[in-house]
Amino acid sequence: MVSTSYPREFAFWRPKDNEWTKISSALNPREADRRSYDIAYYKGQFYIVERDGRVLVCDIDDPKNAKARVAVTEMTMDPVSMDHFRQFYLVESAGALLLVFRFWGTSRSLGFRVFEVPLSTGNWSDLEEIHSLGNRALFLSFNNSSFSIEPSF
Repeated sequence: MVSTSYPREFAFWRPKDNEWTKISSALNPREADRRSYDIAYYKGQFYIVERDGRVLVCDIDDPKNAKARVAVTEMTMDPVSMDHFRQFYLVESAGALLLVFRFWGTSRSLGFRVFEVPLSTGNWSDLEEIHSLGNRALFLSFNNSSFSIEPSF
């Protein structure tokens, strides 16, 4: 089980643990105000996406030294104009970890863009936008509970 506390605290609890274990995610004291948008469990690890698109992976094998490290660097290009508000979501779909980029104006969503997280290279310069989900549907949540399904018709 994972708990998040806005803006930047993450903790986990496992059966037989007596207390929650905090994950150290401040990689540098000057980054203490970085905002994390979402967390997802993918292939046995927890991943966190921050406001600039940087993706962290949580090393929790040693509960006394649980920490997050950079898996994918921050986005150097913004998929949409900075004139819009934005939100990132992480969701596993059909074996891939996806980053959903939602942008909106003052009163409504203006659109979504979906990208596969480049875990193999760790760099958004290899940005691969997903233009079709096939038969899959994504459900996005502000509460770290986004998921994907393949409905049967």
